[in-house]
Amino acid sequence: MRLLLVSVLAIFVACGPDAEGLGDAGPAVDAGSRLSPLPALADLTPETWTELSPGGDTTCSRGQDWGFFFRPGTIDKLVIEFQGGGACWNYATCSIADAIFKDNIEDVRDAVSQGLRRGIYDHTNPDNPFAGWHHLFIPYCTGDIHWGRATVEYTGENGAAPFILEHKGAVNSEVALRWVGENLPSPETIFVGGCSAGAYGSIGWAPYIMRDFPNSKVVQMGDCGAGIITDRFLQDSFPGWHALDTLPGWIENLDPVRTDFGTLELKDLYAEVGKFYPDQNVAQYNTVLDENQVFYYTAMGGEGDAEDWSVKMRDQIHRIADETPNFRSFIAPGEQHCILPRSNFYDVESDGVRLVDWLRELVGPNAPDSVACEGCEPQPLP
Repeated sequence: MRLLLVSVLAIFVACGPDAEGLGDAGPAVDAGSRLSPLPALADLTPETWTELSPGGDTTCSRGQDWGFFFRPGTIDKLVIEFQGGGACWNYATCSIADAIFKDNIEDVRDAVSQGLRRGIYDHTNPDNPFAGWHHLFIPYCTGDIHWGRATVEYTGENGAAPFILEHKGAVNSEVALRWVGENLPSPETIFVGGCSAGAYGSIGWAPYIMRDFPNSKVVQMGDCGAGIITDRFLQDSFPGWHALDTLPGWIENLDPVRTDFGTLELKDLYAEVGKFYPDQNVAQYNTVLDENQVFYYTAMGGEGDAEDWSVKMRDQIHRIADETPNFRSFIAPGEQHCILPRSNFYDVESDGVRLVDWLRELVGPNAPDSVACEGCEPQPLP
């Protein structure tokens, strides 16, 4: 049983909005006296990462301090990135932090102190599609794929001591998005991305960003978060996290009051967001045999081998694309999990198209065609 729980969680592991608008999501954060005053963008050191610590109701899962990070750029464009790092939803999974999910943001603080220079953080590389962009980094330490709004007491069996866990990923995200909206109310372009668990955060918050930045071109891309999981996961996790309150209820088919949540798939989230905002773009990046997603899908009881997982992933891509004209996908060869923060970000190529060139077009005025490696094309299940 423990192996099964670990396996489910590891699928999610990877290495401007106004206050009133964001409040429509559910129980809103009080942006008043409980939050510490934060510096304005103009007060930050240019092209340098700074941690902003808002206090208030923001928190990591066990009460540790949470903050978000911002790097001022040189052009009027913005990256909003959601970090990955696991998930938990019951006593067994939530009690074993670090092995199962990330419960603090010390890794981000360490990385910033050492200098972020790989992947999309390398602003000296002329091939970087995001060189010179402002960058909002939303750390993750709440075990709820950035969607939670709950304080939960988990009770064990056989006399195991209960404990409290703060699933407040949505609360944290709201504060970071509110700050960037106040300081960059209308950037020319916004790229919303995230690796693994952050991929689900990126599509979950994309409709809010599209709605609340109506004058910006918004492009979302989930990095290796294909959502090929068992049916039980969302049914067991979302209600406990109060994540249903974060669904964009103004989109009719995603309103939990009007829609049977048990019938939804990740495909539906992409399709409904894309259709509601036809002038924006939603996208996914995956490798055709992602070793992380494949291994843990099969370990959690998913049927078949790597090829079977790949067929399911490509079928889902096919179904999103079939009903969402503004959806794009890039399927690369190989087994690597996640690409945005990796040192080989600049080397990835599929069907003769470099990922960095494709991304540059994706965030430009005319989205490119979808790309797939030879034999990797999206296809419906037989």
